[in-house]
Amino acid sequence: MKTVILNLAPTTATTTGLASTANSSGIAVALSGSLTSGGVFTSPDGLGRIITILDTATSDQSDVTFTLTGTDTNNDAISEVVTGPASGATVVTTKYFKTVSSIAASAAQGGAETVSVGIRGTTLSGVSKVVPINFYDRVPVAVGVAVTGTINFTVQQTFDEILTTKDSSGNIVWEDISALASKTATTASQAGVGAKAVRLVVNTYSTGATAKVRVISTIQ
Repeated sequence: MKTVILNLAPTTATTTGLASTANSSGIAVALSGSLTSGGVFTSPDGLGRIITILDTATSDQSDVTFTLTGTDTNNDAISEVVTGPASGATVVTTKYFKTVSSIAASAAQGGAETVSVGIRGTTLSGVSKVVPINFYDRVPVAVGVAVTGTINFTVQQTFDEILTTKDSSGNIVWEDISALASKTATTASQAGVGAKAVRLVVNTYSTGATAKVRVISTIQ
């Protein structure tokens, strides 16, 4: 048997962690927020985070797109194209970024447009690294989560090959483990027979909350 342990401690969300009222009227958005170093964002808690883009110029920027480039929680390269925010609005990524190395606009807007870029702290705010499990034995894999503080989490599983893409958008398909969905207290259950990997999604949390994940499988 092998036990993989993940210690998760989500940090406080911030709308300006990647950029604060940064010029977005050009091609690139400068990443110089409190969670960046050398122009690169790195998740302070190791979780993949939903990235938020807020219009701070009272200007409709939905006529352009922003391409975010970085890595996921397993350090694989990812990117996502997000339609810009309307006046005073916020848009979010659907992918979870552990790092962001660049944010590029699709065209120069020519005005005084600005955005603040940060990490989300509400619904579906973060995700753990992906833990592969041994599906060849065709036996259930135990997953336990011990929590402190206020946190709502869901453990997900995938039956896809985690090193390849499966659906039309090029993403692995994840599904909730029903016995570990939207939980707020310490609990344990099993992944489905044949599942190839699991991960934990942080749905909501309060500062100071933690989750200790144990995945027990026969993978060597």
